[in-house]
Amino acid sequence: MTGKELSAVAAAFADEPTFYEYGGWGQEMTLATLNALAERYPKNKPVKPENVGKWGFDCICFIKGLLAGVTPAHHVNSYQEMVKKCPIGDATNKQFLDKLYDCCDPMDAPAGCGLATDKHAGISLGNNRWIDANRCDGQDGVKIHAGIPENFKAGKIPGVDYAAAPVTDEVQDFLTWAYNEWRKANGKH
Repeated sequence: MTGKELSAVAAAFADEPTFYEYGGWGQEMTLATLNALAERYPKNKPVKPENVGKWGFDCICFIKGLLAGVTPAHHVNSYQEMVKKCPIGDATNKQFLDKLYDCCDPMDAPAGCGLATDKHAGISLGNNRWIDANRCDGQDGVKIHAGIPENFKAGKIPGVDYAAAPVTDEVQDFLTWAYNEWRKANGKH
């Protein structure tokens, strides 16, 4: 997965019905799943039956799910399967923060870069925009934000391809033509 693909899939969830659920990574949210997550993580109580069928995520599990192949059209229902497919494994926010490399100023983070503090994680969408899953300040689920906070560390995520897209033949052909025209115009046959 490329950084741009990661950011595009993440952004697609802003148009989906989401809610913040500690331990939610993109599994199908049934009433049984909600009850099990509430038993495992009491901060998810009381269970809200209206969240059945929505996408439930916490911040770091949103990223782990995306890296494991969760999309608006695809659930990963086994935590073990999700962790096995995820290039950062079962990382906590702090571990995710420590895994980021080739770091840059958060406001300059290109699409698909990880954003993290010890307690929170998100993904850069480029152009000083970012996305996360959270429950605070009126947010309950996945949301796109403008202005990446300066306290985030921004960097590349292991397992994500950040290589520049190759120049297409059409672009290369145009550049060759333009160069040859310049040479002709400047008497450099």
